[in-house]
Amino acid sequence: MVSGSTLRLTLGLLLVGCGGAVPRPPLQVPAPEIGAIPEPAPQTSEAEVSIVLRADALQAALDRELPNPIHREERPRLEAEAHRGDLRLEPGDGALLWTLPVELWAKAHLGPLRFSCGVNEARPHVDVTLRTELVIGDNWTLTTNTTPGPRQWSRRCRVSFLNIDVSGILDPHIERAQRQAAERIDEETARFDLPTVVERIWPLLAFPVELEQNGQANERLRLLLRPEGLRISELTGDASALELKVAVLGRFLVTPRFVSSPPPPLPPPSDSRAGPFLAAVEVTQPLTVVTASLTDQLEGAEVMVDDRPAQVSSVQTTITEEGIAIGLGLEGSLVGTLWALATPVYRDGALQLTFPRWTEPSERAIGDPDLANGLAAVFLDRVGEWRLPMEATFTDARERAVRGMAGFDLPAGLTIAVELRPTEADGAVFGEGDQLVIQVPTPGELRVSIDATTVAGSL
Repeated sequence: MVSGSTLRLTLGLLLVGCGGAVPRPPLQVPAPEIGAIPEPAPQTSEAEVSIVLRADALQAALDRELPNPIHREERPRLEAEAHRGDLRLEPGDGALLWTLPVELWAKAHLGPLRFSCGVNEARPHVDVTLRTELVIGDNWTLTTNTTPGPRQWSRRCRVSFLNIDVSGILDPHIERAQRQAAERIDEETARFDLPTVVERIWPLLAFPVELEQNGQANERLRLLLRPEGLRISELTGDASALELKVAVLGRFLVTPRFVSSPPPPLPPPSDSRAGPFLAAVEVTQPLTVVTASLTDQLEGAEVMVDDRPAQVSSVQTTITEEGIAIGLGLEGSLVGTLWALATPVYRDGALQLTFPRWTEPSERAIGDPDLANGLAAVFLDRVGEWRLPMEATFTDARERAVRGMAGFDLPAGLTIAVELRPTEADGAVFGEGDQLVIQVPTPGELRVSIDATTVAGSL
C-alpha cells in the first residue's frame, strides 16, 4: 500500500545530448476482448423430505375400523369381551412394527357358582403385532408386505369347572382381526400414488420459487433447485410419528438472477450420496461500483519515469473470459491507457482481485521489462490490495432467504424448515456485461415434511 508521500521510483533516463528527456510517444494499447467469466457449478448436496405417518391419525383410523369391543362372546353360561388398547408404532430394520395390546374379561356362572377373569383384577392381555416392510420400485411404486407376528397371552383365562379356556375361545377371533388388519394395511398403502406425487413435484424443482414479493424484480431473491436424484434415506420415528426420509440430491441456489434449467427425466431411486445441505447464495454487484471503488484506490498513484511522474488519472473496467480487465488512464511522462487483468474472488468477507498482471499488448507497449515491473510494483500492487467489503450484504441475503422460505403459503400437511448459517468460505465470482455475481457456498438445513395421512388418506 502506498501511503503518506507518493512513492517515487526512477526507472531509467532517456537523454539526448544535454537537452533533457525526450517525451515518450502515447501508449497505443487495445482493450482486452469483452467476454464472460463462466459460472461455476454449485456443489451437489442433500435436502431432506420426510413423509410422516402420525400415530394419532393412524389411531383415529384404527378407532373407526376396529371399534371396541373387537369381539364379544355370549353363551348361556359365559360372557366375555376382547378390548384393544392404543396402537404403538416403531421402526425396525427398515420396516414398521405395529403393536396393538388386547385385553379380555370373562364372566361365567353355573347355578349359584360364579367365576370371573379380568373383573376387578388385572386383565389377561396379548400384544398383537404386525410387521410392514416398505418396498419402493424403480418406477417409484410404493408397496408394502405386512405379516402378522406372534401372539402370546400374559396368562390364560380359564373357567375350570366348565372346562372352558376363554383365551382359547377369543384367540382365533383376534388372529382373524390381526390377519385382516395386515391385508387392510397393504390395500390402503397401494392407494398411495407415490409415482404421481413424485412426477408432479420433480419438474417443479427445476423452476425458480419467488422468495420475496416486494422490491425490484432484479433484486428479489429466488430459490432454485437443480435436482439430480432422490434417495430413500431411512425409516425412523418415535411414539408420536414415523418418518420415511427421502434425500433430495441437487444443487441449491438462492439468487436474485432469473435462472432456470429444464429438469432431467425423473430418475429411479438413487443409491448415491452427497454432502450435507449447502445453498449457493448469490448477490450481484454492478461493475460501476467496482470501477468507482478501484478509482478511489488508484487515482493519483504515480511512478517517476524519465525523471517525471506518470500518474493514474482515470480507471475503467470490463469483464473478459480471463477475469476483470482494468484500464489505467495515465498522464504525465506516460500518456495513454495500460490494461491489466486480475482474477476476482470472494475471500475474507470481501471482493478481491488476485494475480493482477499486465496484458501482453501492454507489456509490448511499455517495451522495457524493468519499467513494466516498476509500474506493476506501484499500480498493480494497489489492485492486489483493493478490497470491497461484502460480508454485510451476504448476511442480509441469508436472512432474507430464510424469511422468504418461512413465509411460504403452504397447503395443509406440508411444512418447510430452513436454516442458513454464517460461513467464512471463499466464494466464486463470475458475470458478464456490466454485472458481477458473487456466489458463496452456505451451509444449513432444508427440511420438507409431508403428512402422509393428509396426502394419502387414512390407513
